[in-house]
Amino acid sequence: MERTTLYPIKPGCFRPRKDGISIIHIQYCFTSKKKPLLDTGIEIPAKYWDKQNLKISRDIPPEYGNAKRMNDLLDAQLNLIADIIKYAEKRNIADKDRFVKKYYKPDLDIYSLDELVKKDD
Repeated sequence: MERTTLYPIKPGCFRPRKDGISIIHIQYCFTSKKKPLLDTGIEIPAKYWDKQNLKISRDIPPEYGNAKRMNDLLDAQLNLIADIIKYAEKRNIADKDRFVKKYYKPDLDIYSLDELVKKDD
């Protein structure tokens, strides 16, 4: 998948719990100090996170979900975040990291973003 944003966006299991389960977060590296973690809502045992390929391992047991389906969902969320960043850039929004954190939701319909922003103005 190719993203054209200026800032790195990467998924990962950044904060595994004591039981070994981790929510996959997407880290948006706006600057070296501004790196918000965005919650995807996808939970897996951290040991099934493929750090090299930044995706869920095909070896994940079925009781945790289907790896292909979850990776497709993760790809869609990465694209959604890239679209939110592009939206902020086109509108010259200065605080892009705050904007992304405010409006990103895993189920956000990108076409509703104009409406949501107008409501908040």
